[in-house]
Amino acid sequence: MARLFYIKWLKFDDGERFPMLMKKADGTPLFLTTVYTIAIQRSSGKSSATLGVNLRAIMHLYTWAYLNGIDIDGRFSDQDLLGIVDIESLVNAAGLTYDQLCKDLENAPGSSKSGVKNGICPMEKYRNSTHTQICTVDNKTKLIRLLYIRDYLDWLAQQQMPKISPQSKEHSLFKTSRLQMKEAIEARLPASKGRNVKGDREGLEPEIQKRLTDVIHPHSPENPWKNPHVRVRNRLFILMMLVLGVRKGELLLTRIKDVNFQSNELLIRRVPDDPDDPRFHEPNTKTRDRILPFEDDLAALIEEYILTVRNKVPGAGRHDFLFTAAGTGQPLSLAGVTKVFRTLRSKVSDLPDTLTSHVLRHTWNERFSEMMDQNNVSEAEEKKLRSYLMGWSEFSGMAGTYTKRYVRKKANEASLDLQKKIMKKE
Repeated sequence: MARLFYIKWLKFDDGERFPMLMKKADGTPLFLTTVYTIAIQRSSGKSSATLGVNLRAIMHLYTWAYLNGIDIDGRFSDQDLLGIVDIESLVNAAGLTYDQLCKDLENAPGSSKSGVKNGICPMEKYRNSTHTQICTVDNKTKLIRLLYIRDYLDWLAQQQMPKISPQSKEHSLFKTSRLQMKEAIEARLPASKGRNVKGDREGLEPEIQKRLTDVIHPHSPENPWKNPHVRVRNRLFILMMLVLGVRKGELLLTRIKDVNFQSNELLIRRVPDDPDDPRFHEPNTKTRDRILPFEDDLAALIEEYILTVRNKVPGAGRHDFLFTAAGTGQPLSLAGVTKVFRTLRSKVSDLPDTLTSHVLRHTWNERFSEMMDQNNVSEAEEKKLRSYLMGWSEFSGMAGTYTKRYVRKKANEASLDLQKKIMKKE
């Protein structure tokens, strides 16, 4: 698959990770995007993960531009900004996966391996004529991508302002064009949350949760992994997410010293840009530091993994991160976790296609809501408890994101009770 750009990660001596957008043809960085990342994004204190997401959006922009025969840097240097037709095409492209854009590079009429030759390419007509299956992203991803692209294009336009005399008519016209370009993108931003809530991410139903825990048992004949270390490690990783409600990044950052077997407590720490972490794509802890209790059965599984499985992995002794890769002994990566859930979805047919690590966090929150309801805990107290355990601010509105199914269930029960009362009166 043709790819024109890629993101290269640098790791500085102090542990900071820094991404750069590179040209695949010659391995050099894009100058303006590098300046933008350093001067605007990095200087404002954004995390390395956010810088990476920002650059992936800009990579999408430049790939779209190449596909349509547009020289972004050259046009803006000539004070020729994007017009309505360009923006319509760009917004459509922002809704595609990056792989889809790369496929378009290979399949575009009038293109070759070296790129588009004949100017703007009507890819929509081409796809319709060939009945090509189009791979798209959800509205939230498209929205974030367009917001990053909007800010970058506006910054590019801003760089041209000093070149034009403030007293000239051209300055006023260019200022208007810059504003119109920005407003045109904003007018086409998709809603991150529509009125239709169907398809929102929710936790696992209890029977699916039970099915998952059965399949991942190391002795299950349906366990999709052959390596004994991987079976034990993956089971522990998934169980810790299910019973503690932690994020995958938080578990990947967990060190053996963070596990206190005397008090049965786990320390969740924020350690951005850790110089001792060898991973270029360092996992992030988005939430607050906190200490989580764990019960004896989970303690036994963690101890068994450390003493009888992890200790036998070559290379694992060079660091104290809890979870390790089976082959290299290096700390388990974000890509490794993604592969775990991709394997489960592909190898176990009755597990949902929506199964991801974050769905387990939703699952924990739904089970927590049920327990609070059973124990008659007040709404205010429940919010305090949940916020602490999840690592949120007490004033955060995150709780609603993770309790959709439970809220819907309680609303349906209330509706049915009301209907019964009304019907009895008839």
